[in-house]
Amino acid sequence: MISDDYFDASLLMGDSKIKHMQQEKFSELTFETKVGMLIAKITNEALIDNKINYLELNDKNKISKIAFFHHFTCVLISGYLKREGKNINNNWSFKSFFGFFSLNTKFNKDYWIDQYQSTNKIVLKLIKDGKTDKRAEEIVDTYSTLINGFVQNKGLNMSKSINFREIFKNQMMVCFELLD
Repeated sequence: MISDDYFDASLLMGDSKIKHMQQEKFSELTFETKVGMLIAKITNEALIDNKINYLELNDKNKISKIAFFHHFTCVLISGYLKREGKNINNNWSFKSFFGFFSLNTKFNKDYWIDQYQSTNKIVLKLIKDGKTDKRAEEIVDTYSTLINGFVQNKGLNMSKSINFREIFKNQMMVCFELLD
């Protein structure tokens, strides 16, 4: 069974501002909030590694591609957690999405709500197409396998044989290419 502190070590590693949070405040976070923070951390690191300054970005096309990566990652992690018996509430992914993307103040709340809805449709279509389209299947299955490995390892790279950060960096570029 996956406990509520399952991703704590991963959240507290690296350059994350999360590690500077007071211990008491961190311990009060819900599992859903921690998973949302983990996905935001994954997205942020992929942006940094791809040299994209998200906070200064005003290109809606690029933002939709980043949103696709973020939400695709979210859906796959959520699916894995549910298969492992971890019940998470239904609106946590929207909260994670909105919490991360609203950091870019160049767009208003309504834009982010519309972006979430359209991104959700695209991700669900890709997953559905993965059942009949060979290219979509390859993309979904490969990333799903990598996400499963990431979650099984609690977001940590214990053996150092898999560089998850590099995988996420490259997967973000795959998402960019998919939406071109």
